[in-house]
Amino acid sequence: MAKEALKQLLSIIEENKEDDHICKLTELAFKLAKDNMVDSEFKEQLFHILERRVNSESYTAFYKWDYSEDYILFQMYKDGIGVEKNPKVALDYLIKTIKNGNLKAAKEIVFYYKDGNPELGIEPNKEEMINWCFKTAEYNCPTNLYFLALQASGMKAPPFYDLGVDKSLPLAIKCLKELNEDFRVFETISWYLENCFTNITKDFSKDSTMPDDIKSLVAYDIENDLREYTGYNILNKIDSHHLLNLLGTVYCEMKDYKNAVKAFQRAFFFDSLGGCINLSEMYSQGLGVEQDSKKAFELKKKVIYLLETGYASDWWDLSFDEEKKLLKLIESVAEAYHHGIGVEQSLPNAIKYYNIIKNSEWTLHIPEDFKEQIVQKATDALSIIHKSD
Repeated sequence: MAKEALKQLLSIIEENKEDDHICKLTELAFKLAKDNMVDSEFKEQLFHILERRVNSESYTAFYKWDYSEDYILFQMYKDGIGVEKNPKVALDYLIKTIKNGNLKAAKEIVFYYKDGNPELGIEPNKEEMINWCFKTAEYNCPTNLYFLALQASGMKAPPFYDLGVDKSLPLAIKCLKELNEDFRVFETISWYLENCFTNITKDFSKDSTMPDDIKSLVAYDIENDLREYTGYNILNKIDSHHLLNLLGTVYCEMKDYKNAVKAFQRAFFFDSLGGCINLSEMYSQGLGVEQDSKKAFELKKKVIYLLETGYASDWWDLSFDEEKKLLKLIESVAEAYHHGIGVEQSLPNAIKYYNIIKNSEWTLHIPEDFKEQIVQKATDALSIIHKSD
């Protein structure tokens, strides 16, 4: 770029502030500096413009997915762009960026303590990594804590978010309780994952040597990996049922059934199929509550109602075990009405529930052989009922 044009670029950046157009120009200026496409004078001027702005009393972070002015200052101090390298000041700016709610910066500091970062003088420190997962959640950056909760619960994490944490149910409980305190976290996590999906796949779309059908397959595989690892569809907003149901499951594994019931009840309040299924089991077995087969049966019917009406908040979110439970649950309700077990016999109701099993296209994870067994039993039962008529 001509020197006059670069001078004008800096002038526009200095005179304007919170404007998306200026954000893009500032990012462009930094990329030119980072790639050594400008002289040292340009780099220094850009540094001083950003430093004055970020340190002013009226400064408000204004950024997109991977951009903010305080984050740029962090990189400039870390890499010595327009200013002498200073790891301590660089780290201060990174923390300032995190406090302003930058998710990219929040992830970076966690992984700096996971793997270490010689440039910033940070040694690998698992305890400090976990501390930062909680700290960043306080600044509306809950994704670190979410993935820590998954891994501490014994679940997988996507390859780009493997924290190297062993299963630890007490740690999982601590994470999940913290996450459930603030319902704002759910949209944030969903937004983060959607951006992960976009950023991971955009590299493939730029590759002109890769056929379009291959690009589509790669994108599809990445999306499904994220669904598998995170337990829900990233293209839908995560809702409060997800972590509440997971919290109840962890409490069950710890045999703390009273708290498990409380978590499942809260998930049930949000029309969670998983929460309703698990709560029915607690009443059926008398875990954490007094055994009540009538209540358990009513909850089973509520599960079916949520599924039939589409009111369920998490039909796509059920785990393999929960889908198996759901099919068995519907089967038990059908059999109860078929044979009058615990309820008045009702063949029309039995037919209705057997047909739900027979037409169970909504199952996503259950192996076909298991599903076929349940469906065949329902088909045989329907045949017997129709013959008796």
